Amino acid sequence: MLISELSGEGRFVGGAVRNSLLGLPFDDFDIATTLLPNELMAGLSDKGVCVIPTGIEQGTVTAVIEKQPYEITTLRRDEETDGRRAKVKFTNSWEADASRRDFTINAIYVDSNGKLYDYFNGLQDISLGKVRFIGNPTQRIKEDFLRILRFFRMHAFYAKTELNEECLSACIELRHNLRIISGERITKEILRMLCSKNPWPCIRSMHKNDFFKHIFTINEQAPSFNSQIFENICQLEKTLRMQSDNLTRLCSIGGHHFPRLRLSRNQQKFLNLVYSCSASISHAKTSIAKNIYTCGKDITIGSLWIQQAANMHEKHEAGSSAERLKKAIEFVNTYEITEFPITGKDMLSLGLTGEKIKHSLAYARNWWIDRWAESGTYPSAQDCINHLMDKINNIKL
Repeated sequence: MLISELSGEGRFVGGAVRNSLLGLPFDDFDIATTLLPNELMAGLSDKGVCVIPTGIEQGTVTAVIEKQPYEITTLRRDEETDGRRAKVKFTNSWEADASRRDFTINAIYVDSNGKLYDYFNGLQDISLGKVRFIGNPTQRIKEDFLRILRFFRMHAFYAKTELNEECLSACIELRHNLRIISGERITKEILRMLCSKNPWPCIRSMHKNDFFKHIFTINEQAPSFNSQIFENICQLEKTLRMQSDNLTRLCSIGGHHFPRLRLSRNQQKFLNLVYSCSASISHAKTSIAKNIYTCGKDITIGSLWIQQAANMHEKHEAGSSAERLKKAIEFVNTYEITEFPITGKDMLSLGLTGEKIKHSLAYARNWWIDRWAESGTYPSAQDCINHLMDKINNIKL
């Protein structure tokens, strides 16, 4: 490790150590060091390493070696905290640095020789599948209120036990403080949690204990959140041994409108379309094919998950519902998209303009898909035009 060449000590810590011990993949590398930030930057720069002062006031720099970023942070202790950020003081104590971290399973260090340093029984908690805060949960949360969501995310990914009662109680007591956390940080944690294999116990607890209005909404007029549809999706996933995506899971909780979340344009479009399509899609192959042409395969599959989960009223229906969903998804995945043979230019040749072109094309395409469903072959371009000419006066344009 280059840090030792600079007369300092460095140890890997956090997610890379935790996941390595669990045999899970990881792509983030966090290193703690005894070197001060200016010493680190100067020393690494002298050795030709690209160093970026990503959080210099907090003691953090990022070194890029062979295109791989390494986040390196000086040992520190928190002097002042306000629930969003901390004023820190650098230290030489590894245990002091460990004591300011969030969870026991995230406070295990390993040096360049592979020696482990575990100050708070994190190894035991990893083995037992326990997720718990270091020290007093209330104190840890008050240092950074985002740790409430991190607690649920860590549990969803790593726990083998029920939610820790002491930790959960502290989260419930302080949940209103999530309103001061930025939408960007909230969004990142929620979407990451919804990527876990089994987020249902966490979502159930968050819904039961009224977390959603503090997470998803701006005011007390919270939209209706439905954990039942989410539970049904998790049940279907378990039966099928396959997983939907995190945005589809999010849609199953509360539709498509989450005022506090900072979603990308494409993410919001996905939610909007999955939500709207799920209300009308059926398992008939014509319905599925029309959705594929209108919205694409990914959105069609998301809509099918929501539609099936919304219509599954009892757990004993999971088997038959899962079988229908499996066949529908297989149809989507194997469906060969054929280019619709007529375009806007053909509509212009029929004397249509403006919105009439859009509606006429949609009408013709639906007819084209219906004929394919009946005969197994698609009508030609001329067939579509002839049909459109016969019916054009009856289309609601």
